[in-house]
Amino acid sequence: MLDSLAALNAGANPDAEHRALPSGLRGALQLTDVAMFGHSLGGATAAAAMLDDQRITGGINLDGTLFGPVVNAGLDRPFMLVGAEGHSRDNDETWAKFWANQQGWRLNLQLTGAAHNSFADYQVLLPQTAGVLNLPPERCSSSSAPSTPAGQSSTSGRTSLRSSIGISVTTAVTCSTIPRRATRKCSSWRSWCSFDQTAVDS
Repeated sequence: MLDSLAALNAGANPDAEHRALPSGLRGALQLTDVAMFGHSLGGATAAAAMLDDQRITGGINLDGTLFGPVVNAGLDRPFMLVGAEGHSRDNDETWAKFWANQQGWRLNLQLTGAAHNSFADYQVLLPQTAGVLNLPPERCSSSSAPSTPAGQSSTSGRTSLRSSIGISVTTAVTCSTIPRRATRKCSSWRSWCSFDQTAVDS
């Protein structure tokens, strides 16, 4: 993929017909700041890809068990582990090993109340389609996170990921100060979450 993007940025078209590129596309991509993130197997793939390709400057794993050489090798670039409730370095050996071997900036977030599929489209789509699909309420609650209780306070603002992994997108997880090597636990999961516990690892 990055090879194809580099070709496009240079003015070539890597498709089968080698058609002319749309006006303005050549040179429009900033390929010096490329990050990769994914959910589940996609998150594990982000870590594996970073080990193989130095052009990827940062990554995020959303609740995926890691695999392959990256577990023991770690990375020399920023990487974030984001886990659902019940998924952490305490019960996932691959996360614990990777964390110990990670040399670049690292951050581990755990979202209280989040299920594995809370990081996917299920969070929004499943409640809307439950009636049509005849899904019982417990099926929805086990697949996605509950809504934030009424009146619960949340942290305002968003933290830009540019300073951590070099991309200008924002995260739904917000805090005032992020230590270089930290684990934070969120008390709710919806459009925002507020932190109720902080542990910093040396």
